[in-house]
Amino acid sequence: MVALSAVAFLAQPANADIDVYITPGKHNVNGRQWNTACERYSSTVTRCRTDIYATQISLKNGRYVSTNGWVFNNLTYKASPRTQWSNNNLGKTAEWTSADGRRWYTQCDTPTTGRNGCRSYIWGTAISAKASSSGTTYVQQEGWQFNNMVRFTNDVYATYSGTGPKTITLPRGATELYVIGTHRGESNFMVHGLDSGNRVTDYVINEIGTTRGAGAVGIYDDDTTKLDVEADGHWTLVVKPLSAAPTLTASGLSGRGSDILWYYGPARSFTLTHDGESNFIVSQETAEDYRGLVNEIGAYSASRPFLAGPSIIELMADGNWSIR
Repeated sequence: MVALSAVAFLAQPANADIDVYITPGKHNVNGRQWNTACERYSSTVTRCRTDIYATQISLKNGRYVSTNGWVFNNLTYKASPRTQWSNNNLGKTAEWTSADGRRWYTQCDTPTTGRNGCRSYIWGTAISAKASSSGTTYVQQEGWQFNNMVRFTNDVYATYSGTGPKTITLPRGATELYVIGTHRGESNFMVHGLDSGNRVTDYVINEIGTTRGAGAVGIYDDDTTKLDVEADGHWTLVVKPLSAAPTLTASGLSGRGSDILWYYGPARSFTLTHDGESNFIVSQETAEDYRGLVNEIGAYSASRPFLAGPSIIELMADGNWSIR
């Protein structure tokens, strides 16, 4: 099931003309000293380690000790095809506990990570110092600490095409997906998710005729391993991570046909419009709540209240739609 929880982070990346995370050597950026070294992680991926010159506070023999020197900042995996990371938690949205008992969290393609990238965080304890007239106070704080980032050359897991019915086996580990489909035919164009026992897990796309539509896999079930296509004409499917779905912002969004959207903003009202002839159904799901926003047929225009994000918007339409 998709994780929609909000997470607070302790670390902040550097902003500079030079990319200190993938440029080997020592750099002076934003008044800080950085040191980066890169090496082969695999035959196709290069990993860089970046240290920063800083004061590190540690607890030794019951006393807090401050030491100046090079301190680990993060790891960066240089851009590579996303398909290579489909079975690696560092390259997809995930939460897990490692063999040593440490908690990890990865988020991808969000406003924090940027498109075509993931950032992973590890739960740990940080010690900070606060000086005052009466002395220095040390505070231990638990939280998510930035550990590494993975960069991608694209946001596509796979592209499939065919004519007529077909069953597709998805890349191993690709479980939360945004699927874009096109069809040139006259009858139904339906795409269902199937598990290893061929049981239906997701209703991804349900359109008629020559059309374009998008849907999701893995919102409610993580067991999908295949896509079953029903069509009478030529079709294509582009499979991306669910995090690559379009984002609804305060300025609004428009499109045509069914789609999946992300909304990260505050609770507010949007005006929704539709000029089609068939169903116009819009719903919103957060980590804690589900709301049906619209369920009408034909043309539509009305203001509807949206919950605060992060959330997923599921939209079914046969015409042009807008959210403003």
